Amino acid sequence: MSYYASGGGEMILNKKGRKNLDAIQHALDCTADEAFNYTKIDNNGRSLYVCRDFENYHEEKVLAFLQEIKPYIKNGESIEYRGEDGQTWRFIKHNDNFFEQSGEIRYSKKHEFKRTK
Repeated sequence: MSYYASGGGEMILNKKGRKNLDAIQHALDCTADEAFNYTKIDNNGRSLYVCRDFENYHEEKVLAFLQEIKPYIKNGESIEYRGEDGQTWRFIKHNDNFFEQSGEIRYSKKHEFKRTK
């Protein structure tokens, strides 16, 4: 049974990451496959942008990817995901490890909308 999920985000590189862009690119190349749609080092080598789209979500592939980039990402950075059933979760780096957190989307206030001409 397949489970569709998509996700991504921007993760800020730590000092080691900014000094080892070739090592990060190698890690990206080693973990790339059909599920990993877009990964780019940008912002003058300060950020890693990730966009993933899974027809059949495999957490093992995500965890392998995170393990490879872990040494180069600042603590507090995360990648967010949303599944076909509306479930949301993220992997956040804390104390030099990635942890999974489940989440929900909440809208704060009821707003009155006015029609425009």
